[in-house]
Amino acid sequence: MRISGGKFKGFKVELPSLKEEAFSVSNSAAKKRSNLNLKNPSPATIDNLIRSTQKKESKKDSTLTTRPTMEAIREAFFNSLAARDLIQDSFFIDLFAGSGVVGIEAISRGAAHALFVEKNGDLVKALKANITKFKINNISEVFNLDFKKFFLQSDQLKVRLGNYPRTIIFIDPPYDLYDYSSIIKIISDAGIINKQTIFVIEQRSPKGQKNKVEVGVKPAESLSVSNQNEILKELIDRYDMKVIFEKVYSEAKISIYSIS
Repeated sequence: MRISGGKFKGFKVELPSLKEEAFSVSNSAAKKRSNLNLKNPSPATIDNLIRSTQKKESKKDSTLTTRPTMEAIREAFFNSLAARDLIQDSFFIDLFAGSGVVGIEAISRGAAHALFVEKNGDLVKALKANITKFKINNISEVFNLDFKKFFLQSDQLKVRLGNYPRTIIFIDPPYDLYDYSSIIKIISDAGIINKQTIFVIEQRSPKGQKNKVEVGVKPAESLSVSNQNEILKELIDRYDMKVIFEKVYSEAKISIYSIS
C-alpha cells in the first residue's frame, strides 16, 4: 500500500509473514524536521532501504494476526489531526504497533516522540530495524510487551507526558482479540487520560463484521461490534469524549476522540 506523499513518500515497511505494507505522508501536512536526516529520497532509494528489513523474520511465523492499517485510513486521520494542528510536537503512542508504520508516520508529520508497544517478538525486530533505517532512534522507543503489562509500569510515563502539549493514543488491535472498552479502561487506570489526550481508534465496520477473515481467530471469542460500541459509548460519556472525526470504510471505521 502507498500513501500519496510526504517526507517518507514511497517508503515501504515489510512485515514478517505478510505482504508489504507501504506508507508515506503528505508533504503539505508535514513540516521539515532536521533530526530525520532524510533529504528528498527517491522511491528507488526508499524501496531499497525498507524492502531489506527482516527478510529472515518473514520466514518464521505464518500465524501472525497483524492487520496493517489501510493507506486510505492513515491518510484520512493524519490529515484530520494535521488540519486541527493536533499532531505537531505531540507524544504519539502506537499500541499494537506491528511494523510501526503509524508511529513512524506520526513522527514524519511532526510528532515530537513516538512510543511503540508490540508484544510479538518478530514484529518488534522488524519495528526496531525500521526505526533505525529511518534514523529516528533518538525520538522513538519500543516496548516488547503486552499493552496491559506496559500500562502497569506507566508511573514515569504519566510524568513525561506532562512535557508535551498533547498525547495521541492510536488503538488498532487485532479486531477479534480485544474489546476497545477494556483497552481504554486499562489506559484510564494508568492515570494518563486528561484534556490533552486524543484517541484514534480503528475498529471493524459493520460490513467488515460480516466478512471476518482474521487469521487464527475464532469470532465467537469476541464481542460483537454492537456490544463493543455500547461499552465504548459508556466510556465516552464517562470521560466526556467527543468525536471530532469519523469515517467508515468497507472493512473498517476510524474515529478520533478528544476530551472536552
